[in-house]
Amino acid sequence: MAVWWGTEVECHSAISRLHRMLIINQGQAESARELPAALKIYWEEIAPDDNVRLEAIRQIHRHPLKAADGLQLAAAMIWANHRPAGKYFVCLDDRLREVARIEGFLLVPETI
Repeated sequence: MAVWWGTEVECHSAISRLHRMLIINQGQAESARELPAALKIYWEEIAPDDNVRLEAIRQIHRHPLKAADGLQLAAAMIWANHRPAGKYFVCLDDRLREVARIEGFLLVPETI
């Protein structure tokens, strides 16, 4: 499993947002906050570098992506050696999923 360098921050952001919106309670938020650290031992982290930055800029010019989404897709493209066919992309954001599919990734989950 390969993840973008900012994935852990994105996870905490989502958990905090759900807690503020009262979708999850304090105990659920605390439990969820432990998950990224537990999963970190299983993933390969794609670090920010010039290649990721240039690929993100390319993707943002090609597709209607926000900066963070462009960086996430760029990290996946770097990991896939720019050959995403047959490789999985895990995402729940509709716009990013569609762009990843256009670029050739298989989506997980298949539908949301």
